[in-house]
Amino acid sequence: MDAKRPLGGSPHNNKVVLIGGKGVGKSTLVVRLCKDRFKPNSEATIGAAFISHKFQHPDREVILNIWDTAGQDRFDTFLPLYIREVDVALVCFEFPKLEKIQKYVSIVRGVDPSAHVVLVATKIDLHAPSFGASPFGAPRYPEVEKYAEGEDLKVFYPSALSGRGVLNLFTNVAEVVMSTEGRGTFENKEFITIPRHCCHY
Repeated sequence: MDAKRPLGGSPHNNKVVLIGGKGVGKSTLVVRLCKDRFKPNSEATIGAAFISHKFQHPDREVILNIWDTAGQDRFDTFLPLYIREVDVALVCFEFPKLEKIQKYVSIVRGVDPSAHVVLVATKIDLHAPSFGASPFGAPRYPEVEKYAEGEDLKVFYPSALSGRGVLNLFTNVAEVVMSTEGRGTFENKEFITIPRHCCHY
């Protein structure tokens, strides 16, 4: 990722937002992170849901304040409220439709050009047979990865169903927070995730 604005002060101020279309699996990723289980047939999020999740590193504690936003088009006008002053925006997508992905990336950058943007391919368990395998056994979306490379974005392929790659995704988000605060980049194994109860899930 290219250099962004410093993430200041208290780790309690670190803000993460998940955005993407309806039914792409944003909430199931959060449930897997905070409760380590798969929640099928999640009810559609109305407006947004909130959870704080703590990662413990030997040097400091990192708390991610995570906003899981609604994917219905009628809520798009509210997205700027949740994106404003965000540190990391996770653009979630089920199918590699560039126009949809570019739409959400543009929304984020239109609100806060200094925010970090990460692309997150969801429901990979459903689509893995249809795409070439990556080194991690996940599908690959060449057009998305080409776009991401040109935009200096990372692409992740987590599975909310199995849990594979979910902790890695959010640990990388925690690393972005720490490295942008000038504390360097840390190995994933040094983080301990400490689940917290949340109000929606």
